[in-house]
Amino acid sequence: MSRIVAAAQAVPGVQNVVVTRLERFETVEPAPGESDAEEVPAGSVLTLGPLEIARLDNDPDFPENGRLSLDLRGGR
Repeated sequence: MSRIVAAAQAVPGVQNVVVTRLERFETVEPAPGESDAEEVPAGSVLTLGPLEIARLDNDPDFPENGRLSLDLRGGR
């Protein structure tokens, strides 16, 4: 994630980059009464298991392979 944030911050005119949501894709909704994990994990690090591979395909047909959304404000 730090490379993505760094690339966004390097764009001329960008003043600030904030990660608002970083989470593992879940195929099942939490049961009633169970809380979702925090939107951004502690330390802004999504820890991967030994058999997990992080992906960011950004393909709307396969959101389980990673998705990136940008909320752009201001500018000229």
